[in-house]
Amino acid sequence: MSSSSNTSTITAHFASSSFPLQALLAQDPKLAVLYKDWPVLGAVSVYAASSALAAGFQGKYQVAHDALIGGPRLARNEQVDAICRPRA
Repeated sequence: MSSSSNTSTITAHFASSSFPLQALLAQDPKLAVLYKDWPVLGAVSVYAASSALAAGFQGKYQVAHDALIGGPRLARNEQVDAICRPRA
């Protein structure tokens, strides 16, 4: 799983990779992550993906992404809002 530029590339599509992946990134400076579009599993997935992209316009994509991927299974848009809502 390496590219021609000698940089390892991992494409993560599963929630369980979120925490261990951060540890790997901290250990290996040649490791890179390629984020792809969110999987669309239904209306809530579309809403969550839109919310993550909106967070990106505020410079907070990674925070929103990690919170959504690392959180509970999303069944309602209100859950997405609660996860992405700015904390005081």
